[in-house]
Amino acid sequence: AVTYIYSNLLLSTNAKFLFGLPEDGFSTEGFEADVSIIYNVFTDLQLSLDVTTYCGISNKDENKTTATIRAAISF
Repeated sequence: AVTYIYSNLLLSTNAKFLFGLPEDGFSTEGFEADVSIIYNVFTDLQLSLDVTTYCGISNKDENKTTATIRAAISF
């Protein structure tokens, strides 16, 4: 995992390898990568974006990508 902070911006990345343990042995299933960006617009407003992607090695049809956008307001 790598995290970078600059002023009001936070950038975080992460990568994972996924392994399977079926009865007949060991297999590599795929890998997943995450990126998160958080921006503090000002003290009461925060915007964020999270992107996650999964790439299957044994089954290419399992590739998935998701993105989430959030806004947080504090009172």
